Amino acid sequence: MVIQKPTRASIVTTLALTLFWIDLIYQVGAQWSLYPQYSYGWAVPILVGYFLWRRWQKRPQPARVISIFPASIFIFFFAAGFFLARFVQEANLIWRLPIWLMAFAVVGMTLTAIYLAGGSAWLRYFSFPILFFLVAVPWLRPIEEPFIQRLTQFNAKAAVEICSWMGVPVFQQGNVIETSKGLVGIDEACSGLRSFQATLMLSLLFGELYFLTAKRRAQLVLAGIALAIGSNILRTTTLVLVCAQQGLKAMEKWHDPTGVAILVLCFMGLWSLGWRFAAKKNTSDILSANDGAPVEKILSQPVNESSTNHLPQFLGAFLALGLIASEIATEFWYRTHQRIFSKNSLWEIHFPENKNEFREFEISHVTSDRLKFDQGHALGWIDGNAHKWQMLYFRWAPAHSRDQRIAVQDGKNHVPESCLLASGKKIVLDNGVKLLQAGGISLPFRAYVFEDRGERMHVYFCLWQDYFARLHHADYEKYLTASPRLAAIALGNRSSGEGLQILELAVWGINDDQEAKNAAEKELQQWVKPTGNAAMLSSMGRTAR
Repeated sequence: MVIQKPTRASIVTTLALTLFWIDLIYQVGAQWSLYPQYSYGWAVPILVGYFLWRRWQKRPQPARVISIFPASIFIFFFAAGFFLARFVQEANLIWRLPIWLMAFAVVGMTLTAIYLAGGSAWLRYFSFPILFFLVAVPWLRPIEEPFIQRLTQFNAKAAVEICSWMGVPVFQQGNVIETSKGLVGIDEACSGLRSFQATLMLSLLFGELYFLTAKRRAQLVLAGIALAIGSNILRTTTLVLVCAQQGLKAMEKWHDPTGVAILVLCFMGLWSLGWRFAAKKNTSDILSANDGAPVEKILSQPVNESSTNHLPQFLGAFLALGLIASEIATEFWYRTHQRIFSKNSLWEIHFPENKNEFREFEISHVTSDRLKFDQGHALGWIDGNAHKWQMLYFRWAPAHSRDQRIAVQDGKNHVPESCLLASGKKIVLDNGVKLLQAGGISLPFRAYVFEDRGERMHVYFCLWQDYFARLHHADYEKYLTASPRLAAIALGNRSSGEGLQILELAVWGINDDQEAKNAAEKELQQWVKPTGNAAMLSSMGRTAR
């Protein structure tokens, strides 16, 4: 066997691709840390490395590549796509579309480089470990949110049916199950998405670990999906039964242990099934190499590395220099456009002196841990006309670190459309952005009309960032309704040094939209107070009116 030492081009290309992978893992890692259902993602790069190392030990003979020009064009295309997506992602750290584009670009560059080095033989042989990384990339929200809603409603309906069979009276209201001792809300964390995605990863993991055929791997995936859905229904039913018999506090004690239990159940179930498939496999079930021969036979053959293709000399240098240049350009754009307004916003929430007029509700620790806000309040009261009001207020302090920027940007994703629809309410109208006067300041509120158990419910939602003080009111609607993510890129704003406030006001029992708007402005007068910054801007003639 002739052993060929790695060429300089192959070493530089490998190092350049490693830099791309490190950058990708660093960027997508924000999603893994923020969303519990994707926390398993931190293990995926390690598994990818292990799978590649194991296959590399017994790799097949490389095949010749006739022309390297088409493949080189693909690499340039993938690299350009990565640079563009990275520039967009810097202002939108948790926007999943650029994350997916970056992942596809890095995977595409890696597979193309493998093809250049070993031809179609290596491309087919090493594809699975590389593509396996995509299982850790968070789903796009237009796909994930409808899936969560359907899965949550299915779990709630199944739990209600099981409880009814057992003679326990419970009622379903959207994603909320009402028991005799309290309401059980099935939120995103309890929808079953976490166990669903974890079992999907585990089924692919055990399929590769035991070198199963495509048919066996597909069976393992289907078994994992069924196991995830079934175990989560069992968990939801258990929590509802505990709440109905022992109350909400007892249910909270069971919440986390049951979640861990279903993950352990899914892991053990898939492991045992994968082991059983591996024990039963025969010669036709063994993973085959490119010529159709059993992998044991292929892996026992010596590898003549003298036939390995030579990578283009310029490839690695181009990738490395391109990555460094793109990071410098991205940092230059956002740093030169970064304008820290102040440590405080133009307005703040002020509690009226007579606190007997309202009641403050406790915000669950699940919500607090999820949103990571610095200040939060949930209030309810009844006005002089017997109209019921509810207000939610969250404030994120100015972001001075990457984690704080992520928390601020994640706060922008929590809008009434998703939260209220999940609780069983139906949206009737979206009246766009309305400017409401509060404490001498005009604040932009998105106005909605919902139907709540046959009653009309007006909702006013204000998402305020500190740099909105520099915008004219004509720009509010464009920013809040058109494309805030693209606007942030154009403005060079990456939420650095600036905070976020969310104020949501809801009222029941008012049928006329204008009357509801007037009533909302009247209520806001006692809650919203301007800060010293508002007076400063007003004196400078910069407050838009």
